[in-house]
Amino acid sequence: MAVASSTSSPEPPTASAAPPGPRPTAVSCGPHHPPTSSSPGGVVIGVTDSLGVVDAATHPGYEEAIAEFGVARSFETVAKAGSRIGGEAALVARYRAGSAYHPWHPFWLFAEDEYGMTRAGAIMMAGARPGMLWQQLGCVVAATPSDALAQARGLVGAEARIVALPTYWSKPRIAFQVG
Repeated sequence: MAVASSTSSPEPPTASAAPPGPRPTAVSCGPHHPPTSSSPGGVVIGVTDSLGVVDAATHPGYEEAIAEFGVARSFETVAKAGSRIGGEAALVARYRAGSAYHPWHPFWLFAEDEYGMTRAGAIMMAGARPGMLWQQLGCVVAATPSDALAQARGLVGAEARIVALPTYWSKPRIAFQVG
């Protein structure tokens, strides 16, 4: 899936510090690699204390991109919505003012995670509050990591190999050179 650049924002977004808040971890259950390359049918468990709410002020375009995905369940459809949502002048202006992520950001995340999301048998968010956000993303919410692990073992078997990646979502996986 390729994401074309927006005509209203030709420069790529620069890296910025993540807004303060919960730092989730990842647990992957099944025969697999890291969560973005899970073997078919494996289960990815994210551990978070997320309320399941997107802060639209600092993450513009996220709700819209997630809603597109929730309706179509298609990465291609989400990508086609990119220029409409990611190029919205008011959202780009907030990014340029330094107060928000670039509105293309959720589309890049979908592109980055498409491989894992299409191969995983399930994606579970342990500790998250149930809600529309998780439903739209196709995630299963479990009250605790133990509950998620029990559900995952029910899907992939009790003898599944388990890999914990405690900093998977809390440390950048890509080095940015900003200058």
